Amino acid sequence: YNIQHKAEALLEGLGFSTDDLNRSLNQFSGGWRMRVMLAKMMLQQPDLLLLDEPTNHLDLPSIQWVEKYLQDYRGAVVVVS
Repeated sequence: YNIQHKAEALLEGLGFSTDDLNRSLNQFSGGWRMRVMLAKMMLQQPDLLLLDEPTNHLDLPSIQWVEKYLQDYRGAVVVVS
């Protein structure tokens, strides 16, 4: 399972389509760019995730995906909501 597959899985979990994965970041709105930054942070798998309203601007399927991701996260998580 290489880094590209992990990144794609994270982005798709956050609501990106397969076609979106080939688009330039500047083609996305601010909300979608925040999803990319969230995926980038998750991809790094830090020992501590500090999340300030991580589900803000997410649709219900993406919120549910983030909740499941955080339940299985092996590091510490601090969420401000």
